[in-house]
Amino acid sequence: LGPITRRFIRPSTIRFVFARRITRRHPLRPHLGWLMSEWRRNDPWHMAQAGRAISKFDARPFASTLQVPVSVVLTTKDQLVPPRKQRELAEATKAHVVPLDGDHFVNVGKPDEFSSATLHAVRLVTNARATGRFAR
Repeated sequence: LGPITRRFIRPSTIRFVFARRITRRHPLRPHLGWLMSEWRRNDPWHMAQAGRAISKFDARPFASTLQVPVSVVLTTKDQLVPPRKQRELAEATKAHVVPLDGDHFVNVGKPDEFSSATLHAVRLVTNARATGRFAR
């Protein structure tokens, strides 16, 4: 898989995919060069291996021991991390859930909505931390 992945995920392929997804009027367009350079910094095979390892990792057994406020931006149409799994982890940590209509790449598809949801999730945590009001 490694050599095949390396062969097909070339700079020209990355440019093509980003150019199709991030059109001229897209809010991320000014950052297209940076996005592509960040993507190229990582070896595709290593990224695939990391994804595989993450998919097998289960934090639920110890997540309930966390003694800090937690927020989760739950992507409702995610096919890489199914919403069911996101909810299970949120329940294990007693997290505040901020639902976001989108898939795993909603940050690219709906950057404004993603930013708003992320900021809201961060504010929930900082407010809970400042007031000392979070369930554990």
